[in-house]
Amino acid sequence: MYKKHLFLCFIIISSISLSAQCWNLVWEDNFDGNSLDLTKWTPQSGAGGWGNNELQYYTDRADNIQVSNGTLKIIAKEENYMGSNYTSARLRTINQGDWIYGRFEARLKTPIGKGLWPAFWMLSTDSPYGAWPQGGEIDIMELVGHEANISYGSFHYGTPGNLQTQSTGYTLPSGTFHDNFHTFTLEWEATELRYYIDGTLYFTGTKASVAPYNWPFDQEFHFLLNVAVGGSWPGAPDATTTFPQIMEVDYVRVYQMLSDIPVTGKDLVLPYTTNSTYSVPNIPGATYTWSVPTGAGITSGQNTHQITVDWGNQSGNVFCEITSTCGTSTSSKYVTVSINMLSNSDFEQDFTNWRTRLDNGANANFNIVTTNVHGGQKSACIDVSQTGINNWDIQLIHQGLAYENATDYTLSFWAKADQNNRSMTVAFINPNTYSLYNARAFTLTDTWQQYTYAFTAPCAGDVQMNIDLGQYTGSYCLDDFLFTKSSLLPVSLLGFKGTVTDKNTIQLSWQTHFEAGNSYFEIQRLSGAKWQDIGKIEGLNNSTQIHHYRFVDRYPSWGNNRYRLRQIDEDGTAHYSNVISVFLPEKSIRIFPNPATAEIHINGINERESVSFEIFDIQGREITKGAIKQNTIPVRSIPNGIFVLKLMIGNRAEHFLVLKR
Repeated sequence: MYKKHLFLCFIIISSISLSAQCWNLVWEDNFDGNSLDLTKWTPQSGAGGWGNNELQYYTDRADNIQVSNGTLKIIAKEENYMGSNYTSARLRTINQGDWIYGRFEARLKTPIGKGLWPAFWMLSTDSPYGAWPQGGEIDIMELVGHEANISYGSFHYGTPGNLQTQSTGYTLPSGTFHDNFHTFTLEWEATELRYYIDGTLYFTGTKASVAPYNWPFDQEFHFLLNVAVGGSWPGAPDATTTFPQIMEVDYVRVYQMLSDIPVTGKDLVLPYTTNSTYSVPNIPGATYTWSVPTGAGITSGQNTHQITVDWGNQSGNVFCEITSTCGTSTSSKYVTVSINMLSNSDFEQDFTNWRTRLDNGANANFNIVTTNVHGGQKSACIDVSQTGINNWDIQLIHQGLAYENATDYTLSFWAKADQNNRSMTVAFINPNTYSLYNARAFTLTDTWQQYTYAFTAPCAGDVQMNIDLGQYTGSYCLDDFLFTKSSLLPVSLLGFKGTVTDKNTIQLSWQTHFEAGNSYFEIQRLSGAKWQDIGKIEGLNNSTQIHHYRFVDRYPSWGNNRYRLRQIDEDGTAHYSNVISVFLPEKSIRIFPNPATAEIHINGINERESVSFEIFDIQGREITKGAIKQNTIPVRSIPNGIFVLKLMIGNRAEHFLVLKR
């Protein structure tokens, strides 16, 4: 038995090592055809130096962006345009191609000449850790045109005003990167960045090397391709520089291991939403099997890489089992079904789904705090140290919202400042044109207060919510946002979640926005196939304010615990919450003394679970077995030697090698 366990461990370790080398092609652009694929790339426009004292004006014109003969051409030109003396192009894949981990590759030729600065690089999509450089930057290829034989791989991190950089240059044995196409590759894993040119590894960055700074490379990043003219690093062009200059790109490709492939689609939907799309990459030769939560249905796409889902009123995971030549793995996305249209509205997932912005010299730190919070475990606090020109030069942003024309909406949230009479503004804008739809200023106090804004949508379409904080220096704290269609009120259950306490209990918490008279809550836990009531809490009743409730399950099981709430109104009507899962990790089991003489003691056993033991010799023959009493196993009567102790704890088994002497 003991030898068998060793063999299984060897097989598991070997398979992990092999899978780490198996990449699946999940995204590519080979630049076939005669125009840029705008479903993958978005051109950026404008001058202003782009933070590096650059001289060009980026445009989306065919003069600066061309696709022909199987390559993309980014063309830098010397011309007077919109007040600039040079034009070029800058393309990005934000919200069209965003990834965590993988192998990222481009085959390209660079321009040459003094003042040219081409780059193939990546930025954080949502910047959940704060504004650059807190969100991180990965430069897969960048060089300056007067040293066109040296390409640099770099990554940036740190805090505002305290930029940190690690970088290494690769020098071609002969010629320049302008002469021929070369392949630039980044392999990005959870704690490591590896840089290659033409298959040669020349630079490795690690999570350990950035300490004590935060490692921001565990969030989604997107591509950028650009050619800057001038700037702090290359300097301005001179008489030796000829124009036009071209960066020519043969292809850009993304590979991922199966375990890193995400399910993409909305992570928050209104109850009974129809035609929601969820997808994974269309991997050549792969097969797909999908499943959705109870109450939801797959209306099309089963066994393909993309499905359409009609939702009920229960939250849960959308699963996709993917099988390719690399093996089989299951990807998932947790989808919350709620009338609250704001995802991660309480900052319990830090700044996930929120973005930050600083402009015009403004400076602020965006922090998640765990002390003096309003509700739950976390709140967001923004410490403004330098205002900009406009109130909107410091922003906390939530995208992914939608208006329905002439529909009433209500926003509520909790906030405070470090002083009374501090002002902030909430604005709803068009995320593409930045046109203002609805806005209101709020005056905060130095204690937590709830603020409400009711309004009517003037149009239909995508909407972005901006929280503008650039008027005063100081600290602003925010929590527990609720954004709903007013027509959906009255509302019953909101924000149902669970957390594990340090006493190995599970604390459930939720909010209400409206309760009918004489209502109460039943807390239910799934046991086998049946829901069991484990507690009851009286409602606050007849309140249009948000109220917070808590209940502690003192006897959960190890592993996944599933809960739901049942709200009963005075007329007997029942409302059910979404079902949540809370994982209670098993304690680490420890035995002592080892070697043992008379008794073996056990630490880490849950007293609510049944525990028994078996002892085997190294040939797998049973020596003794029994129930465990007072966390002690008597071994005085067994002979001296080496044995395997098997503990049966509930439904799981733990094995230990024991020496008796």
